[in-house]
Amino acid sequence: KIWRNASTISMVLLFVVGVFFCGLAVVYLNVRFKEIPMTSTDTNLPLCKLGEKPGATCVLSTEVKPAMDMFKELYHVLNDRAVQYACGSGLETSALAEDQMTQLLVEKSAVSLWDIEKHLGNIKVLIRANPQWGVEVNGDKFNIPSPNLPLGCYVLSLFYGIMGSALRLIVGQ
Repeated sequence: KIWRNASTISMVLLFVVGVFFCGLAVVYLNVRFKEIPMTSTDTNLPLCKLGEKPGATCVLSTEVKPAMDMFKELYHVLNDRAVQYACGSGLETSALAEDQMTQLLVEKSAVSLWDIEKHLGNIKVLIRANPQWGVEVNGDKFNIPSPNLPLGCYVLSLFYGIMGSALRLIVGQ
């Protein structure tokens, strides 16, 4: 008899729809976290023309693919570091200096030190030409200032933000 009540059925349907959309949000946030923000349609490739210096202002056409492959590895290392920093791991900064980045790339991927040194200039040129990738290069430091956070970290930072704002309102600052 309880299932024949219209309000009970409405509440159950509302609950099921709510659970569905919460699950959809979790899946979306987890997929978004793992993606590299790089598509072939919006990638700017500054190819070298006569008189330009490869690795400083442009990339040789034969070195684009290896540099892009290495950038993907670099992105994962930088994103892991930025997520650790944003999620409160105690790191001083999310930026990585070239030597730190080189060491982490050699440790965490199949990239050789020689390949990194060979393509580092090209990677910098590609990063500067493609700000939509979300990676910054300042001098010898690489950084992702706004990484896609995993769901747990996102919820935690949202919670801390709300609590901080509430405390400011209560204290009156």
